[in-house]
Amino acid sequence: MPTPQLPPELLRDILDTVVLSYPSHAIRIPNLASFSLVNRTFHQIANPLLYRNLFLGIRHRMQIISTLSTNEELAKQVRVITVLGADLTVEEFEIMKTVLSGCENVSSFTYLCFDPWYLPSLTAFVAKTWSTTLKYLRSDQKEGLYDLLCRLPNLEELVVSCIDFPPSLTPSSTPSSSRSPSPSLATSTPFSPSSSFPIPTFQLKRFDSGSSPYSHNFEALTFTSRSSLITLDLPVSSRSPIQYLSLFPSLTSLTLTLSERYILHDLDAPQTRTRSERDDVRCLRQVKETLKGVRGSQLRSLEVYQPDYRRTRAFAKEDVEKSDLFEGIPQGVKELDLSTIEVGDEYLLRTFTKIEGTEEEEENVRCKGLTKIVLRQTERRKEVEECLRKRAIEVRWV
Repeated sequence: MPTPQLPPELLRDILDTVVLSYPSHAIRIPNLASFSLVNRTFHQIANPLLYRNLFLGIRHRMQIISTLSTNEELAKQVRVITVLGADLTVEEFEIMKTVLSGCENVSSFTYLCFDPWYLPSLTAFVAKTWSTTLKYLRSDQKEGLYDLLCRLPNLEELVVSCIDFPPSLTPSSTPSSSRSPSPSLATSTPFSPSSSFPIPTFQLKRFDSGSSPYSHNFEALTFTSRSSLITLDLPVSSRSPIQYLSLFPSLTSLTLTLSERYILHDLDAPQTRTRSERDDVRCLRQVKETLKGVRGSQLRSLEVYQPDYRRTRAFAKEDVEKSDLFEGIPQGVKELDLSTIEVGDEYLLRTFTKIEGTEEEEENVRCKGLTKIVLRQTERRKEVEECLRKRAIEVRWV
């Protein structure tokens, strides 16, 4: 093949665009590898891009590490690293740390499936090597994670399943995992930092909070991010306290995850004599109470997400109506995603039927300002579509 006439800088930009259009590792790597074999010019352009985003899985983990160990310049091109710790020997772990220490420009790091034995050394390595460069962190491990977060001042995005918080951080009051003796919904008190334990100093833009049993834990993680947090995924259950989302004025995208789905329902285990503490209606009312705190904010996108947990029963559409979920949707929300929960036809039609009345009545219309809604298929789809059309709301069915 003849040497391309385009300048290398332009070719690099074109190839970079191709790479960004294929975020999937399985597609991106074979394409880049093919480009790098075309000729010397393509090799010089494609090879750094090939190693910019590393996926260190079980099969090729040490092969990639071996290549990086012989090319310091290539190591400096690495920006994103994902490491699977399964089947990793102690010798391989030490070699991997030594080689990755040369990847000094890493801004995104994901570590999954590590044996807890490795975690103290791994988190200490990450804090020492990328403390000032890391902007994205994802983990399914909890051991040592809180200490690591306190040492990453420039982190902007955090995606975690669970965090092992220090005992001194957790208040001595009754945990939110226990049922409140009061029939009223549980609320939390505003968090105040204390010198008795460290808190992270980062300013997050995105936070997928996983599960946090204490309100103080969530607030400690977000205390310095109140002005910067834009995207939040927050678990809500009948046992969780209300979080003060009014403290996040920049919040534009919010996902409220119905973690109640992980609790066994009475109907899931009819043979048991003890009554389940799962309370779907209360959980949905907790969603409404949580949303009260974002009224008047910049929130534009809202998702109420139900995990697909096959061991338990899904939320019933009758409970969605009984809790009157739509009453809690803040005015100003443009996009509402309810694609993972079932909503009854009658409830949808009553909520979105256009009201022609006084100015005061029209001001109190539910979901005012909504322009798009994502719903599961219903039996009266045509009627619902027509009802939403009259309100100028676009519907997408899933």
